[in-house]
Amino acid sequence: MIFYLWGEDNFRSKQKLNELKEKFLREVDSTGFNLAILEGGEITLDIFRQSVLSAPFMTRRRMVVISGLLNQKLKPELENEITHYLNRATNTPEEPLLIFYESENGKNSKKRTSAVKAKTNSISELLLQKSDYTQEFTFFKKPELKQWIKNELKVRSDSGVAKFLGDHFIDILLACGSHNLWKISTIIDQLIAYHHNNPSFDKDEAQNLINIEAVEHNIWQLIDAILGKDHVLALKLVEEQQVKSSYALFLSEFSKQIKLLLEIKADESIVYQKIDRPRFIMLKALKFSHNFTKAQLESIHNQLLQLDRDYKKGSVDFRSWLSLFIAKLEII
Repeated sequence: MIFYLWGEDNFRSKQKLNELKEKFLREVDSTGFNLAILEGGEITLDIFRQSVLSAPFMTRRRMVVISGLLNQKLKPELENEITHYLNRATNTPEEPLLIFYESENGKNSKKRTSAVKAKTNSISELLLQKSDYTQEFTFFKKPELKQWIKNELKVRSDSGVAKFLGDHFIDILLACGSHNLWKISTIIDQLIAYHHNNPSFDKDEAQNLINIEAVEHNIWQLIDAILGKDHVLALKLVEEQQVKSSYALFLSEFSKQIKLLLEIKADESIVYQKIDRPRFIMLKALKFSHNFTKAQLESIHNQLLQLDRDYKKGSVDFRSWLSLFIAKLEII
């Protein structure tokens, strides 16, 4: 049986993947011996064959999860083997429960060669045709997202947090997290935990907790806009004072991003080697790295060091510096 899970909303797709794995462990093999999890960049012809052709050990079936296959440049023999397997799969008990999981819509990536795109499209189209279960996870529209937040508050808590917060705070959560369900989910858990430990906490405290997270979100939105060269959005964020009192956070996170882009400039293979950072973060950084030369990134790094020195001496206004910095980047 073949499953194909993909789409830009990797929070819900990961939830679905975990549901399938947990069901397998609960109903088929509680030991986990028959569950194989493979990363697309590490799969060879032998590993693929061994994973999908091996007989189950003391249970009726195996499960094999393959993540991120469509982001890889596959060797012809591996691509042919996968294609052949998909074409001949018959969903018999002897075959594993095979899950292809893509945390992004990889077939639309602009950074891959035409040859890789062609192979990606070929395999993804075949998966759509041959899979017994397919699901695309697109970002929620605002009404759907609002309902999802309400449901999550109710499901995760019996303390009446959903009723306590009301629609006003749900709207604040919407503004804070945008499409980032990972961020919204974290804030929901924090609100529930805070309410559990402080039953008498008021709406001002809830508002403050949400606003702290909102500041962090806005800083990341600003950094993404700068590195993505969306100067209009970057200047808008500065003008709307969404970066007020956030100098330290901006300098820390922006400096880390510049250093990461310099590392990628030196060796792009680290994007697929770093295991301490989520893959989608590394892929986004790779995309940003193509917007700058090494010399430009080094110049930005030096400007940030000078900013820190001037700011500590009180000789620079942070918002004014940001506006000028963004304006200069616009002409690069």
